[in-house]
Amino acid sequence: MNLVYLVAALFVGSATAKTCVNQTIPVDITARIGSFDKYVIPQNGIEAVTLIQNLTRRGLNFTENVLLGYETISGTYNISTQFCSPSKPPGDGDKKLLQVLTHGIAFDKTYWDLAFDAYNYSYVDIATDDYGFYTLSYDRLGIGQSSHGPPSEVQLRLEVEALHALTSMIHKGSFPDVDEEFDAVIHVGHSFGSLQTLLLTALYPDISDAIVLTGFSSNATYIDIWMSGCDFQLAEYNQPSRLGNYLWGETLLSVAARPPFEDLFAGINIEVIRQSYNYPPGYLVPGNRNSLQFGFLTGGHFDPSILPYADNIKQPSTPGELLTLRSAPAESTFSGPTMVLTGEFDVPFCGGNCLNTGDPDVAAIPDTVKKVFTNLEDDNFFSYIQPNTGHVYAAPYEVRMENTAQAVEGSEEDMEQNAYNDIDIEKLGRQRPAVFINRWIEIGFCISLLGSAFLAEYFVSGFNTILPVLANELDIPAESQTWPASVFSLVTGAFLLPSARLADIYGAVLVFNCGILWFLIWSFISGWSQNFLMLVFCRALQGLGPAAFLPSGIMLLGTIYRPGPRKNLVFSLYGAFAPIGFYSGIIMSGLSGHYLTWRWYFWIGSIILLIVSVISLSSLPSMRLPPLPLKPKFDWLGCLTIVPGLLLVVYAITDSSHAPTGWRSPYILVTLILGIISLCAAFYIEGWVAASPLLPFDLFKVKYMSPLFVSLFFSYGVFGMYLFYASFYVETILQKDSLITAVWFSPMAAGGFILATVGGFTLHLLPGKLLLLISGAGYIVSVLLFAIMPNEPNYWAYIFPAMIAATIGVDITYSVSNIFITTNLPRQQQGVAGAIINSILFLSISFFLGIADIVVSRTGYLGLKGSYKAAFWFCVACAGVAIAFLVFVKIGRAKSDLTVEERELMQGSGADENR
Repeated sequence: MNLVYLVAALFVGSATAKTCVNQTIPVDITARIGSFDKYVIPQNGIEAVTLIQNLTRRGLNFTENVLLGYETISGTYNISTQFCSPSKPPGDGDKKLLQVLTHGIAFDKTYWDLAFDAYNYSYVDIATDDYGFYTLSYDRLGIGQSSHGPPSEVQLRLEVEALHALTSMIHKGSFPDVDEEFDAVIHVGHSFGSLQTLLLTALYPDISDAIVLTGFSSNATYIDIWMSGCDFQLAEYNQPSRLGNYLWGETLLSVAARPPFEDLFAGINIEVIRQSYNYPPGYLVPGNRNSLQFGFLTGGHFDPSILPYADNIKQPSTPGELLTLRSAPAESTFSGPTMVLTGEFDVPFCGGNCLNTGDPDVAAIPDTVKKVFTNLEDDNFFSYIQPNTGHVYAAPYEVRMENTAQAVEGSEEDMEQNAYNDIDIEKLGRQRPAVFINRWIEIGFCISLLGSAFLAEYFVSGFNTILPVLANELDIPAESQTWPASVFSLVTGAFLLPSARLADIYGAVLVFNCGILWFLIWSFISGWSQNFLMLVFCRALQGLGPAAFLPSGIMLLGTIYRPGPRKNLVFSLYGAFAPIGFYSGIIMSGLSGHYLTWRWYFWIGSIILLIVSVISLSSLPSMRLPPLPLKPKFDWLGCLTIVPGLLLVVYAITDSSHAPTGWRSPYILVTLILGIISLCAAFYIEGWVAASPLLPFDLFKVKYMSPLFVSLFFSYGVFGMYLFYASFYVETILQKDSLITAVWFSPMAAGGFILATVGGFTLHLLPGKLLLLISGAGYIVSVLLFAIMPNEPNYWAYIFPAMIAATIGVDITYSVSNIFITTNLPRQQQGVAGAIINSILFLSISFFLGIADIVVSRTGYLGLKGSYKAAFWFCVACAGVAIAFLVFVKIGRAKSDLTVEERELMQGSGADENR
């Protein structure tokens, strides 16, 4: 459930499907409560602040200091209730299950049954209509139409006795207008309501069959932080028209009794309204919108417009409640199924980080609740942490429904399976992520990310097409033409890992935008190149742009979108814009070379980059991304060995075929040896020296990851060689100009877009391994058709199917592998995931272009056509190797699923032990 809706209602009627009865019930209560010094009840703003200061002062047990003793009070109290029945009552043989719902501080019973957005976020609606529960929610004492007792009297123990009285009436069958006999009664609480539920079952272990504690842990250490941040103020001053004293209510009622309003209020129970307005002095409320956000919501995961609404409907609490807020029972003999569900960033019970336990044996702070239960079996306890959530619960309400149902059934197997599926994962996988405060921010984000993929391919493919024209004008010899094409990919690939680490340290948004701007600058300057050296220099610096924005872009996509159809669609569109950019690069280079000048190819790309950068700078900073748990340090040793190692090795391979004596040339041997030594040093540093390695080895421990990486290295290498030699073959062997070449390559763009877009809606239906095998076959067909192509080929028999096969290969591979890699790595490794994905892509292109160049050079005696065909046969062999490694890879359907962090939490709680 989206957390913004949990603070969203004041007045609520019953939904159309469920049947609800609202009534105020008198209950007789006897309770032994604390007797406190009268000065703890604030009479003005200064005294309210003083109370909070005393309650939060370190080293001071203020409650104990002001406790005068204990007293037993008895009386009849009114409790405002709502009892709801499912639209379809349980059939014969089905259990009748009742949930008793207790809200927390700053809320009333409408917390559980929100009228907001046509009840789409009502817990009660889901409980009754989707799962067949009966529900009983109520206003705690001091809230709404329940009795407003003295603020020192309304405290934990009195409210627990009220809850006990209500539950006892259910058990005895004396609850008004409720004739059902229930097979089980389940108590569900939130925050202070969870504390009351816990104490209830400690005092009366047999009163409940199962309990669910949300927004809770037994650790009261952090209550001070929450209490200070809430900025409690006197309710009568903060909300005089709603939470004032008797005089405010009487004033409003006197107006309502006069013409022309008296007819509107005919038949209304004035005493009930008077009760809801009559608050004695001393009640407190959170001060303002900021305090509500601090105490209940997590920045970046709610719509800011909800804050003024929440401020208008907030409910009061009493000093008596605040004084007894830390009174959790030390132990309980309750042994029924118990569940604790808390937000990752809960402030009052976790200090803002429920995963920071300080104990390696404890996965999350709420897990410590189990220590309270002396008779509770491990199989009857389940703890779940909802990621990216504050104190107000943010997961779909189905998580509480199904878990509670399984708890009552008492089936361990069902509980384990439900722990994995209970969040309505399919629904979560389709929802807009909470980091986007509105749809326009998500659209701007997607345009920025898709534009970056578009432009990275634009400046790869188009350059290969414009290269013959450019080489002729700048007088670049044939043996040097590989460098302007490969240096871009080489620099990009070499700097991806360091750039990913910068994204971890400084934020993916900043690194992404800097990369786009850098790319814009050097793309524009590249269009002014005057000679070979300037062109290579500009292309190299151009490569630093994608090195920055590609891994940070993948990091953003992988972090923001959880596994599911929405992630599949966005990743597929991200992959779709690669062939669009690829084709656009070819067509623009063809048009520029044919009608203008090759320089306009760079300048047109710069104009598109300018548009993307404006959208990116406008939308990305507006996202509310949660920080990484720990920011890693920059791995300088790794950077100083990985980057030069990659550059030297690829340089040696690329230039060896044109060196005076080939591999025997001294500078080739020296650069190769130095590069290998540097990479060996990097291997040692990353594995055994670096505290925060650029390339953590545990990345390769993920099942199937290593053979997948090898397969991708060969697959992307084949694609890079295909792009380079197919365009040269068409232009130089088949004698087609650049514009015709661009038209002939158009099926790659159209087919790629269709494949990627359709894939976004079907990846959750087909096994990933099957799709990868299909893509592997596409690689083989694409290069094989060029290898066997006759002298005067028919376009529809050879070129067209080769283009379709090539796009089948690269687009399916890209989408399936990206989704698999990002889904199986935790949030803190999404940056390195983006770096690995793109490193494999760019480095394989540079590496295999160098190897293919050697093949072409060594087969020069066959003539240009023969040497190109030899390169294509080499591609066929590499594609075969890629498919061979896929035998060791098993990838299932890209369906909605838990994130890595959620799966780890399940395992930590024992719920996911056998998965």
